[in-house]
Amino acid sequence: MLRLIALVFVFLIIAFTAYAQDLADPSVVIPEQPISAPPEFRIAHLWQIQGFPPSQFLKKENFMAAKYVGITSLVSFVHWSEVEPVGPDSSSFDQYTGMRANLNNYRLKWIPVLITNPFYSTPDWFKNSDESVMLRCLECDEETLVQSVWNPNLRPHIRRFLRKVAEYCHARPDLLESVRLGIGADFGEAVFPSKLGLNCPDSTHVHLGWWAGDRYAREDFRRWLKERYRGVEGTAKAWGIPAASIDRIATATGNLISLPDEELAGVYIEDASGLDEIHERRFEDFVTWYQDSMAQYARQCLADARDFFPGDRLELVLSGNGDPRLGADLTALAKVAREHQAGLCAVMASNDFLSSFAPLRLVSSAARAYGTFYGTEEYLPNSERGISCRFFDAMSGGATLLGFRSLFDVSTSYGSAKPLKAMEEYVRQVPHLKFLKPDVPMAVFYPARRIRMFPSFLPTYHSWLKRLRDLYNFDLVDESMIEDGFLSRYRMLVRLPMSDLPEELDTVVWEFVEKGGIEILHAGQVEQSELVDHLDRLKTIVIQNVGTGHRAIYGIPAEYEYAQFSPRLLSILEGTRMPWEGKCPPPGKMDGVYSTRFTDGSTAVFNSLDSSCETAVYSQGKETQNIRLEAREFRLISGSNNPDPKKDTRP
Repeated sequence: MLRLIALVFVFLIIAFTAYAQDLADPSVVIPEQPISAPPEFRIAHLWQIQGFPPSQFLKKENFMAAKYVGITSLVSFVHWSEVEPVGPDSSSFDQYTGMRANLNNYRLKWIPVLITNPFYSTPDWFKNSDESVMLRCLECDEETLVQSVWNPNLRPHIRRFLRKVAEYCHARPDLLESVRLGIGADFGEAVFPSKLGLNCPDSTHVHLGWWAGDRYAREDFRRWLKERYRGVEGTAKAWGIPAASIDRIATATGNLISLPDEELAGVYIEDASGLDEIHERRFEDFVTWYQDSMAQYARQCLADARDFFPGDRLELVLSGNGDPRLGADLTALAKVAREHQAGLCAVMASNDFLSSFAPLRLVSSAARAYGTFYGTEEYLPNSERGISCRFFDAMSGGATLLGFRSLFDVSTSYGSAKPLKAMEEYVRQVPHLKFLKPDVPMAVFYPARRIRMFPSFLPTYHSWLKRLRDLYNFDLVDESMIEDGFLSRYRMLVRLPMSDLPEELDTVVWEFVEKGGIEILHAGQVEQSELVDHLDRLKTIVIQNVGTGHRAIYGIPAEYEYAQFSPRLLSILEGTRMPWEGKCPPPGKMDGVYSTRFTDGSTAVFNSLDSSCETAVYSQGKETQNIRLEAREFRLISGSNNPDPKKDTRP
């Protein structure tokens, strides 16, 4: 039997080599021997977007090609509208039959993405029924073609859909790699809509905004407030209104924080700018509820999926940049996933490492903190220049899944099974993929509350994080992660300007410092008295000893431009002549080269430039050695105290 398997495998290699020579772009280099990913990693590729896959994707040679280059699973979008095309009593899985039959033949797994809420994924019979409720925006008071997450009519139908898919999947043992839940937005991600989704008419009303205007959303907001403030009286006091007016909350147009007869009724409120104290509190309640609603919907969908897929790997699909108008509180979604032993698939990756660094690092930080798994997938097909970036990002963040859409052409109208140019770069990287634990002693505070209140602050804050990442590797922790006790994972907490902590967390951070931690905060977060010396002169760097730890204050309160505050921040981080000198990671250079150290002492470096360069690599002994990196090169350097380029693991 083993001899037969070996002969079959040899035949597959020969067959694929001949196939590749015949079909591949002549400029794409095909490996002479099959390659595979480490057992800790899963590598997936999108294969089926809607309906029946193109015929070339059902040819045996193409499944052989995927297996040959180390892909472990193929992805299908499974739409509710395809499974139940004509009514709740109908069932159709014909479009997946050919794919399922080939997967087992070539020892590949399947990842169905179960999509329910977007336009194409909701069956016409449901959209045309009295049970259908679309999301409605507060800005224009118009509907979009996505089902409301507050619609209570959806849940029984989605449970039935999940049950049917589970029965189909479990009829073929060992078929599934994982099951992804696409619960909202444009392509099933756990966000509210911001752009046209699959097959949406051009006239579709869609934009970035607050999609909370339908009747069920308004009812749920009132319910949530009563629960938050423990009844009618508590809500009335918090909102500064008579108890008799509670039922009038969320009945005005334009926003949900005004009563119909108040001055702001009919006014669209984008953020908390210009609001008085009472309306600022109301707005914070609204945005907190808005994000909590998506987390609760994810919790409901994961609970239902777990009923029908009790022993299978579940994943929640994420996207976006962290803008609160998208509704995704990335930390909260990581916690929700962990509750149901599920993971996260962050469809955020691009050709540029920094373009999605902040949201991806928040996902990876939360996933590692809460003890769940995560993976990345490109939201637009990567070109060959983005592949090395994808491998570095995955290893740097501790991901265990790499999802691709660009190694084969699946995005055009007809698709092609021919390997694309990105395949060559992918083949160069796979043999050097390793699962290593990132060693990240520094955390940067992510001010989720301020971003909720002022979404326009997000691009500015992200730009600060990008510049800091060129010098240091760090995780992100928000208020929830600090409250849940995860500061103990780090040696240092950095707070950039406009990053005030809620009062209830001051004690938590103070205890972190007393026990040996280092807090570095901007002058705008402290009292003026802490910034002056005995002659009342303003100091730009203040070092305080607190217990066995240290508190460092940098800058001038009015400085909010990166070029103004960064020199003092970076001098503190470098640690020269500081109490923590030699105890924290040494800085890199502002040169477009990024690095990550791992607990085994090895270091991953990535040159994001389109030209070669030299950079310094730090060993375990804090010694440095200059190495040369080619354009967009990713390299893993061993943990030797004397890094030798000849011993490097080079993709």
